[in-house]
Amino acid sequence: MIQINYLTLVVLMYILSVVIAIVGRTKLLSFVWGITLSVLLVLLFYIPWVGWFKSLDVLSWDDAYTTPFSIINVPLDEILWIGGVMLFFLVLYEWSSRFEHFFKKATSIVKLTGFMALIFFALSIVFVTQIYSFAIFSLLAIFLTWQALIARGKYMAKSIFTFTISLLFLFPFELYRTGFFSERAMVWYDQQEHLRWTVLSIPVENIALYFLIFLIVITIYENLKARVLDAELSTSQ
Repeated sequence: MIQINYLTLVVLMYILSVVIAIVGRTKLLSFVWGITLSVLLVLLFYIPWVGWFKSLDVLSWDDAYTTPFSIINVPLDEILWIGGVMLFFLVLYEWSSRFEHFFKKATSIVKLTGFMALIFFALSIVFVTQIYSFAIFSLLAIFLTWQALIARGKYMAKSIFTFTISLLFLFPFELYRTGFFSERAMVWYDQQEHLRWTVLSIPVENIALYFLIFLIVITIYENLKARVLDAELSTSQ
């Protein structure tokens, strides 16, 4: 198996995003500042959060794969990776707009969102002693509850569809990050702090974490777009 470093994986993720944007003829370039701001705002949350996990030895990165540069104990490679994943999410989300008429028919999306919130809330209680599992499941439960009660499932049908599709692309990358294709993983997790339930080599918490990141960045993105649209309408009037 050819060994590649973390930065190469990051570059491949950005290339994938560009290819999908071009092939899918998305209109993201017309809203570059919104995309950039959405990604940066999520990174402001993600970097200290993951840095905290690193300080607790809940997770770590193999130095053989990463560059020597870091921010708050988080390798630059990891930050660029999450940025690339969010860009990929946004590109795929815009591509899925062509199926908008199907999403409007999803009348039970609020109930589904509430049901998922209950599941993750229950998981966070059952596995409260595993800090990695508890942190991800509880935050996801809170965000899904907000979506169900406050946002009323707005754009959730499109989000769930897009995230499901995104997993098909993300899995090969994540399998490589977690060591399925090599003897050493790029990212290491403390076995005592997560459920040890995996999809091949991928902890189920990672999938939940990507879902949380996806929902947050899409929510910010949609709200920024709505503000721009409202401003344009008020100007035209």
